[in-house]
Amino acid sequence: MSDLEEVDVSPIDEGTQENYRTWKKNAPFLYDYLSTTSLLWPSLSVQFFPELESKKYVDKGSASDIDLANTTSGEEVGVSYHRLLIGTFTLNQAKVDSVSILRLPFYTDLNKRIDINKLNYTPERGEFELSTVTKKKVQVLQKINHMGDVNRAKYMPQNPDLIASSNNMGDIVVYDRTKHPNFKIGIDDSVNKPELRLRRADGSGDSDIFAIDWNKQAEGILVSGDIDGRINLYDIKRDFNSKDQEFINSSSSYETPGNAGVNDTEWIPNHDSIFSTVDESGWLRLYDIRTSTQDPTFSVKLGNSGVNSVCTNPGNSSYIATGDSDGLVSVLDVRTQEPVDTLSNVFESSITQLKWHNTYHNILTGSSTDKSIKILDLAKEHEERVLFAHGGHMLGVNDFDWCLQDDWLISSVADDNSLHVWKPSSKIVKEYSST
Repeated sequence: MSDLEEVDVSPIDEGTQENYRTWKKNAPFLYDYLSTTSLLWPSLSVQFFPELESKKYVDKGSASDIDLANTTSGEEVGVSYHRLLIGTFTLNQAKVDSVSILRLPFYTDLNKRIDINKLNYTPERGEFELSTVTKKKVQVLQKINHMGDVNRAKYMPQNPDLIASSNNMGDIVVYDRTKHPNFKIGIDDSVNKPELRLRRADGSGDSDIFAIDWNKQAEGILVSGDIDGRINLYDIKRDFNSKDQEFINSSSSYETPGNAGVNDTEWIPNHDSIFSTVDESGWLRLYDIRTSTQDPTFSVKLGNSGVNSVCTNPGNSSYIATGDSDGLVSVLDVRTQEPVDTLSNVFESSITQLKWHNTYHNILTGSSTDKSIKILDLAKEHEERVLFAHGGHMLGVNDFDWCLQDDWLISSVADDNSLHVWKPSSKIVKEYSST
């Protein structure tokens, strides 16, 4: 497990600072892996890239003689590298915002490389530690300068080199990261020209867009929703016909009743034509792009509070989870339009993100402005549902993501400029092991 970095705590109240110190002291017992990084600006988005880069290097001698911090190759022995997508949210306090791709080292076979003679006993923790492990942290692989705040950034599932981002001026742009340098040379505050701009067919729209999602089944289709209640569908594969083309118009448009701001949208994972939205008026709606009408095919009022997040269970698309600004988590069965589960006392304030586990479909995880991320097992009794709570962020959590290569690895970003990558102790999640 990596060492913890102290983040800037000056604007944080004393109670939160004390909770952080307590969490930091107990972290070695709670996590199998933990990496913390202080970013220059907060990020509203974080996403693991799907592939894992693994590297092995020629040993200097036998495995027991390897000093992981001093290999002749200049790289660590037996290391896998995860890549993460983030974006800056500066509220115009910086000359330019950016979308960045980060590289995180993850030690895959550390136990096989340990020489017992090189372990140091630490009386304070009552355990042995390997002092020769490198302290190498997150590395910026690529930085693409971006016009306006990065409200949301997501790569296309069928081609992760294509990244869509939305900003505070109603813009959605698409970058092909392979056509941009890793870093701009010279004037660092000039904006990278995107490969494509997505705009409303009527040419209007200058509102914040926080809701975007790529179709997971049909390549090149993206849906967006803005805070003025406008929902737009774009078909890049069909409408992008020339490399000189700078923009495409929306192929379909929808509007929420009363122009309620759209907070989140998601394509149904196993369907190529249906997506969901949730909004500030407390409605969940499903749209089917095969129909000729602009009306939703399904709608239900969840409450009077704004709903911030929506996610469909990957194992059963009839179950949709939502999280609202009061901290209420609801799981709805769209076949009956009735809630099958509600959790009202798990989070203390507004929910910012919900996601089902990729493998264990009874596991639902949520983040909140109460600074926490909680992993919930909905198959258990109510009082036993909180499987794990990550409490290392000192301000509200904006986003998190499950790793596709490791069942229990999570990345998370918060308003305190922190980026955490963490994995609960195997003792906590051992009952879910598939091996």
